[in-house]
Amino acid sequence: MLATAAEASQAFLQEAGASDEADFHARLAIFRKRRELSAIVQACEARIGQPAGNAQEWTGELSRVAEMLAETQKRRDEAVREQGIADAERRRIAESDAVSALKGELEGLHTASWPPPSGNGASQR
Repeated sequence: MLATAAEASQAFLQEAGASDEADFHARLAIFRKRRELSAIVQACEARIGQPAGNAQEWTGELSRVAEMLAETQKRRDEAVREQGIADAERRRIAESDAVSALKGELEGLHTASWPPPSGNGASQR
């Protein structure tokens, strides 16, 4: 009976791919750790709502984001171009003779005597 139990044990170890009982326990610990890690991965995937590594979805998302980036860069370039035009126009206006003339006229108005001399209150024509 002992020989039969030993033979059955050896057959079991051989079926499990283990050379002895210590090897069997090491393999069993590895199996349990893998099962635990697999459960953790499944829980994480469930929280995300999608299995990790869905290449088609990520490829689609990449295309969508690339299009958005291209459109944003295009709008940025247009805004920079418009700002350059506005800056050039502002400089042109600031350097024009009309602004100098208006500044001189405005200074003249500020230095003119105010209120005008009072007479009888009626304006003369």
